[in-house]
Amino acid sequence: MKYLFKIVICSLLVYVGCSFIPAEATGNKENSEIPYSVVPIFNDHQMNKTVGYFDLLVKPGEKETVAIEVSNHSDKEISVRITPNTAKTSSNGTVDYSGMDLKNTKNLVASFEEITSPEQVVKIPAKSSQKVSFSIDIPKQKFKGILLGGFYIQEEKDEKEQQSDEEANVAIKNEFSFIIGCQLKMTDEPVEKEFTLGDVHLDTYGGYFSVVSDITNEAPALVSSFSMDGEISDEKGKRVYTFTKETFSMAPNSLFSLPERVEKDVLKPGNYKMKLTITSQNGKKTWDVSKSFTVTSKERDAVMKESITEQQPNMPLYIGLGVIVLLLLLIIIILIKKKNG
Repeated sequence: MKYLFKIVICSLLVYVGCSFIPAEATGNKENSEIPYSVVPIFNDHQMNKTVGYFDLLVKPGEKETVAIEVSNHSDKEISVRITPNTAKTSSNGTVDYSGMDLKNTKNLVASFEEITSPEQVVKIPAKSSQKVSFSIDIPKQKFKGILLGGFYIQEEKDEKEQQSDEEANVAIKNEFSFIIGCQLKMTDEPVEKEFTLGDVHLDTYGGYFSVVSDITNEAPALVSSFSMDGEISDEKGKRVYTFTKETFSMAPNSLFSLPERVEKDVLKPGNYKMKLTITSQNGKKTWDVSKSFTVTSKERDAVMKESITEQQPNMPLYIGLGVIVLLLLLIIIILIKKKNG
């Protein structure tokens, strides 16, 4: 009988213990140093020569030429891809120059990749440097504020190197990239910031149930290290959720899809209002934007189904509990038979 009790207790401990053992992920990681470096080569229109990016004062319709020096510090030839991209805003609230599929506003004067010569892939011999030039066709119409883009620079590996990594089963690789920004402006006159709040909807972010607010920086001005306070209220005006974004940045004329993780019970089907208060870096100026939105049962159910917060049947738990119940029943039956005998 004591032996049967030991079986039950051991089964319970092993099952509960396994429930808290996380799955492990393993992989090799390269620790090589960055094999190359890049520096901008300034022309006569560079306004600030102490910065590490292009800061150009331009005129309508002129052609600018900018150059980047790429230095190969390794003992072998490398290939580097340099791609001009328009500055956009990522969902993390950072300015992105990598060419991700993000949105700019319709009032953007011109996209940086449209007015700049195409991307280049250059081969640089070992222990040497090479100058890579790009031409920029400045828009013919005069514009206020800044037009912001950048050069996204990344090493290109040939087929042999990629195949070598695959054969070595390299699961995690260090891939380094550089960005050299390029700011174009025709005047130093400041531009007033202007924000609008567009669509507000439910979605998943990182797998979690979230509400996403599409914030637009309508001005041709860079937003740097601003903060934001958010509030969601129901149709009766009752506050149901608040949040704070301590710091964020936005590219000029860009869209920021701000995700905020919320518990699924907070936003039940119904009508709501999102209110955002944006505060400047020095705290002296604020902007209030708001938008009414509706949560439908269909939308909510669809997002809950995709969300990892959605409770799914825990079959291992049910099976384990079933085994324990059967063992307990077996013990009870044996005890009853022994007593009757």
